[in-house]
Amino acid sequence: MAKYEVTYSLGNRGESGNAGFTGTAGMQYQRIVVEANGPTTAQRIVENMFGGPQRCLVGSTWEVRN
Repeated sequence: MAKYEVTYSLGNRGESGNAGFTGTAGMQYQRIVVEANGPTTAQRIVENMFGGPQRCLVGSTWEVRN
């Protein structure tokens, strides 16, 4: 498995899920490193860590190379 750095913001999409994303102050453009089989899996891991896509908006994801 590779390590991926994922940029994410926490907030809320609203009850319908169709509304725009409203970020929580101080919790935007955060970064975390996770181990995953690919970038899409890394994004899903981060979303699920913070309450799913209703509460977590994932930005960029890239592989960390040592």
